[in-house]
Amino acid sequence: MNHYDALEVSPNASPEVIRAAYKSLIQRFHPDKNPGDEAVAARAAAIVQAYRILSDAGERAEYNLSLQCAALQGALVDQAAWPGAGFDRARDPPRDRLRIGFWLLLLLIAAGVIWAVVSITGKKIEPRAELVSIRHGFASTTATEAQKRQLYARKLALLEQHPDLLRSASADRSEDMAARSFALLENPLVVRVGSETPDAPGPVAELTVQGISLLVGSFDSQDLLAHIARHRERLIQELAARLAKENPDRFARPDGEAHLKRVVLDSVSASLGTDPDQEYPSTYFESPGRHGVVDALLPEHFRLVQLSSLRR
Repeated sequence: MNHYDALEVSPNASPEVIRAAYKSLIQRFHPDKNPGDEAVAARAAAIVQAYRILSDAGERAEYNLSLQCAALQGALVDQAAWPGAGFDRARDPPRDRLRIGFWLLLLLIAAGVIWAVVSITGKKIEPRAELVSIRHGFASTTATEAQKRQLYARKLALLEQHPDLLRSASADRSEDMAARSFALLENPLVVRVGSETPDAPGPVAELTVQGISLLVGSFDSQDLLAHIARHRERLIQELAARLAKENPDRFARPDGEAHLKRVVLDSVSASLGTDPDQEYPSTYFESPGRHGVVDALLPEHFRLVQLSSLRR
């Protein structure tokens, strides 16, 4: 289905007809009026994309040229398959090749001219409608990973071109990150860090962490958050055991908080069996997507109290 089919108009339709068709169809197939219907969401995305191309004179001309190229290619293939229906290739092959090359050259020249016009005149689009379409495109289970990455790239381009959309998108991203966060500690975590034995004396300290919030990746985030909630106590116990083996001097350095965050991430990822660096299918907020705990947030600074060490 090409863009004209998507808008249910003729290739010769005027801009007024195209605009009217778009308004009528987008009202009928708007995803907000059909929540959860993937077919409607896909149709709305196709309608928005078609209108974005056909409402701009330069882009429409370029698109028409691409249709003509496809038609010409099909005709050439047909002639190759059925030589008797056209010219006699065996009789005069140089002239046949010259004719084909001439038409291809004309098409390339026309494509270059139209591309220049598009570059100079710019594009007429409805960015908010396109952004809505992109978001619903990610919700479709039929979209391939390549298509999702193209949608994500288009989203970034839209946000860069329209500062008003960027502000609202930043608010949406903050809201999404809040929804993907989990407060791991209900009470402060107090751990005795370091080793203190007669055979291996070393620095010992009491580490108190007031709070830890985990941020999970955008892929399958809700299921992972539910899993973390069910295994909260085990995750805390394994984290405490991991911290107890650390050298307390590492937390006393200027980068002590960064080290603590790394320990938390390593411990929780190992407990969950996830790899936050592995690539997953793209989402509206990340491309590629991520699964697992991708960040640890410490809302308050931790406290480290040095304890006396045993001496031989």
